[in-house]
Amino acid sequence: MTQVPKSAQDIIGFWLAGWRNNKVAKEIRQPFLDIACGDNILSEIVGGGFGIDVVNYGSVDVLVKNFEKLPFKESSFNSVTIVASLNYFDRPQKVILESARVLKPGGTLILTLLNPLIGMLWHVFRESWAKYPGFSYKQLQAFIRDADLIFTRRSHFMMGMNNLYIYTRL
Repeated sequence: MTQVPKSAQDIIGFWLAGWRNNKVAKEIRQPFLDIACGDNILSEIVGGGFGIDVVNYGSVDVLVKNFEKLPFKESSFNSVTIVASLNYFDRPQKVILESARVLKPGGTLILTLLNPLIGMLWHVFRESWAKYPGFSYKQLQAFIRDADLIFTRRSHFMMGMNNLYIYTRL
């Protein structure tokens, strides 16, 4: 298997990943699933988590081919996180739908995403393998239309470069 690049392996990426993970950790309710977990640090920080990824960066709990068919029963988790990863997926809407399926009613989908304008610039200089520059609120609303999710809140962090989105499963 070809190694997939991981920006958190350098000093800038490591620092940014820590900032995002600390923001997200405050929102998680166990048990939780961390999609595209990378080094699975959220499971270490919070406890009660399962890290799933398409590449084993050393501590993944479950290795899968893609995130469009998760190997978990319906309504398995109180939280599902996708931290700085949705824009790398071939079919992000399918991943959102599958995330909603494994969430318990009242559970939260927690996303972090770059502002799309910043993402366009960022991906010129770093992470050129990203499929999309990011997604706007309007694009995310279109993704969740069939997902049994409702928008709960959004906040900006990282000096406005990043967004935290919280959705709740009906």
